[in-house]
Amino acid sequence: YCVGSGQQRLLKEYILDIYKAVWREDATEEEVGIGKRPYATGQVMFLCADIFELEGDIGSLPYTPFEEGIRQTVAWYRSRQENE
Repeated sequence: YCVGSGQQRLLKEYILDIYKAVWREDATEEEVGIGKRPYATGQVMFLCADIFELEGDIGSLPYTPFEEGIRQTVAWYRSRQENE
């Protein structure tokens, strides 16, 4: 199954959310470097998981916003690093 929200978002939004979760919550697109390089031919601009089949087989799906899920993932990873 493809896992995601089924909602289209700009790739730069995912990148910025990940950067904020790992480094600094108040980071800006400029700090991250978004837009510093020209886009490649055929560059993916939007990402959207097709969850039609998953919804059909399971029905109602739980939802965690990407920003929250990535923060939880980073916190989990960091806690494991501290315990090793």
